[in-house]
Amino acid sequence: MHGLCFVIIVLLTVVIYVSNQIGVSVLGICGLKVAKLSVFLELSIFFIYLFVLLVTSIFFLKYLSRLSRFDMKAKLFFKYYLLYAFLLSLVYLLQCVVMILLIVDCFTGITDKAYSAFAKAGNFLILVTPIISTVIIGFHPEFSNKFIPSLFQKCRRR
Repeated sequence: MHGLCFVIIVLLTVVIYVSNQIGVSVLGICGLKVAKLSVFLELSIFFIYLFVLLVTSIFFLKYLSRLSRFDMKAKLFFKYYLLYAFLLSLVYLLQCVVMILLIVDCFTGITDKAYSAFAKAGNFLILVTPIISTVIIGFHPEFSNKFIPSLFQKCRRR
């Protein structure tokens, strides 16, 4: 599975580089340039990401079911990891949809209000990603029960 992901990443990178699509995105950040090919590339990235997410989730859930009921720490860790991967993937897939809508709006010129709403949603999703990561990691029992108390103990000693 890792080999497949690596090959897909290399192929997409080569296609994006050869097609000269690297530049400023519709959100004003580094990414894919706004062009008619951008819609195809964003859709390709969306569906490839969705495919890899589904396949790896199936393998992951099969592995999780094979863990013994006595290995509860491992199950807890993997369940949190699966939740983490799922939520971040959901945000990333929403970002892809927003980017596709923004690019289509650029070429159709529907309204400035629609573009503004999509751009705000895209920027919001970019900002939410590290917040989701922090919240999920912060609520993990191993982190909240062991790391945070030990951190405060170290701070008190100083």
